[in-house]
Amino acid sequence: MILSTARRHGIVVAARCRKGPRWALENRIAVMRVAAIGYASVHRSIDPVAFASDQSILDYDAVIWSPAGLETEYRDAYTNVGEDGAAPLLSVAASSRLLQDVRRRRQEIARFLGRGRIIIVEPPRPVPLRVHIIEDVIDFNAMEALPQRLRLSAPPPDAAVAFRGGQPFRAFAERVPARTRARAAFDRFPGAPLFFAGREQAVVGGYVYQHPGHLLFLPLPEAAGRAVDDALLALIARIDGAGFSLDLPDWSADYPVPGERAARDRLRTLLTEQETLSQRLEEGRRQIRDMLQLKAVFAGRGAAFLAAITTIFQAFGAVVLSGPLSDDSVAIEDDARFLVVVAIDGTAEADAVQRLENRLDRFRNTFFSDAKGAVIHSRGLPPQQAIVDDAMAARLAAAGHAYLTGLDLLHLATAEPSGRTALDRIFAATGRPTGLPDRIEDLL
Repeated sequence: MILSTARRHGIVVAARCRKGPRWALENRIAVMRVAAIGYASVHRSIDPVAFASDQSILDYDAVIWSPAGLETEYRDAYTNVGEDGAAPLLSVAASSRLLQDVRRRRQEIARFLGRGRIIIVEPPRPVPLRVHIIEDVIDFNAMEALPQRLRLSAPPPDAAVAFRGGQPFRAFAERVPARTRARAAFDRFPGAPLFFAGREQAVVGGYVYQHPGHLLFLPLPEAAGRAVDDALLALIARIDGAGFSLDLPDWSADYPVPGERAARDRLRTLLTEQETLSQRLEEGRRQIRDMLQLKAVFAGRGAAFLAAITTIFQAFGAVVLSGPLSDDSVAIEDDARFLVVVAIDGTAEADAVQRLENRLDRFRNTFFSDAKGAVIHSRGLPPQQAIVDDAMAARLAAAGHAYLTGLDLLHLATAEPSGRTALDRIFAATGRPTGLPDRIEDLL
């Protein structure tokens, strides 16, 4: 009766446990899966996940995110560490990776909250990083990865953090000593403010109900530890409403109740199978996601079409710069040679040459370097209806530019032995590169 009642109330629930001492599995059964991104957790039931990794957060119930960790994660040999209080400046390549990952994680976070999950964010310094765009350097706001538009400013100097609010947040505030100085204050908080600093009572933390999910901003202590982790897990469990944590003394593992050993063995087997299956599912999702993005190079329009072009050139090994040249073009850099690519998706086909020339002029005036021009063309129609626009290809060839269809670019990505070979063919082309198949069956 006791065990059946416990099961009905969700007490005996299995979740992913990491390898560790026996009590990690024997006495503390996590009822929720929690990921930490950039947050230095010491708790064995909190899984570290890199912001830049392909690992999805959708398999988790809650995420603890510290954007301050982005600088370390994206720092490379070319990062210019800030001096005199300036924020570090990421290299062009690192900036491109970061901005792409932010767009990807933003979509994932929106889906995560849409499933009723919980995200805890430790607000970072207002300007933790600077990044390159195509012709400028801008301050990067890590909050762009979240669904809301949030702006941060410097908090009041040397002001202690004070809590004003009810449960379950009060229990958390009482368990965790607040930092003596918050890293940031919110210019305008979109939810219920809970943490304040300074005489002006600047908001430095609070709660946002993002239906049906939960978004929290908590000013955590400078040095995280087991006590902070336990308080965060307890808060997550109370917000979730179904969480329950068994935390028995270590010695009780030596006294199993009848049937416990067999149940533990079954649980270990299931956890191993779950880990293997989760990895296979994530790999399958990633492959399908990549294939759908490739498909947009001949079936997509607008931003999806340009994003597919960007992905393919990055797969070739080139550096892709997107930005103020225009919203229909990207600049490609490969081994000190430049290519300006304009995406023509079925609109403005008649003035494709002029549009490309305008982008090339803007590139030369901005970077004081010459570049080759290319048009990637796709009408977003079934390939049987239109493959090659011979008239457009002839006009571009006469002006010394390259012409490829979206299917041509996909073919180079899948048929060439290397990205270098594919890039060489595009840079050398006048009009449509020679040797590309004309039949749809050979292109796909």
